[in-house]
Amino acid sequence: MEDCCHVLLAQNNGPLNTDTQSVLLRAGYLVSAVITNWRDTVTLADQLKPDLLVFELAEPEKRAAVEAVDRCCERLGIPLLLLAPAEVLAKMEWLHDACKHAVVVASSTEADLRRSAAAALGEHERFFGEGAVKAE
Repeated sequence: MEDCCHVLLAQNNGPLNTDTQSVLLRAGYLVSAVITNWRDTVTLADQLKPDLLVFELAEPEKRAAVEAVDRCCERLGIPLLLLAPAEVLAKMEWLHDACKHAVVVASSTEADLRRSAAAALGEHERFFGEGAVKAE
């Protein structure tokens, strides 16, 4: 599976969401690791150099943590996908300013996750076929 995309899945302070990992696996991604705090996320991103980092926010996170993950992804050239429920994003009005290089998604449906991951990677047609609609 040399064509497989390696994903680092990070989840903050909430119960581990195995649904996200399952969706990524069904979409053809290889989840290299699942991390539950941002410091380990930065460390493992440096070590593993994944193709995509998915940061799932179950609750509002401190700005410094999100900025650290964003800077790490920028430095390593790793696309960053931030997932959070709309109510969490509403409490983090600074998020778009803090994450200059991330795709931020409020919905966590399987279809949205698949489209957003592909859009973050810039490989939409590889995962969905020609004529599919990109996430906006």
